[in-house]
Amino acid sequence: MIDEHPLVDERWLDQTAELNAAGGPTMAKFALGVFLRSAPRRLAELQEPGVDRARKAHAWKGTVSMCGLARLAAHLSCIEDTPEDDALIEALDAVVSQTIAAANAYVARPATDR
Repeated sequence: MIDEHPLVDERWLDQTAELNAAGGPTMAKFALGVFLRSAPRRLAELQEPGVDRARKAHAWKGTVSMCGLARLAAHLSCIEDTPEDDALIEALDAVVSQTIAAANAYVARPATDR
């Protein structure tokens, strides 16, 4: 079930930051910043009539997976598997909004709170 996945997998992001000691939490924040800037455009692209949903979902899934955005990645995986399911596209707006809020909260927190 998609809702079982965290919006932001903080443990994954923190481990990624530890592995990249030179960049530290800055790398995780940078990756989330890229997501936050591109999310509205990516969402709009997936909602366009006639778009190849499976291809667009697959491409975006790779990006959000690298950002630790597990729930959105799972939702995009479902769209990739069943691109004709309009209910998944309709639900995507809420998942993206929730993910944006969670990503903004993560980015705003000082590194010492993680």
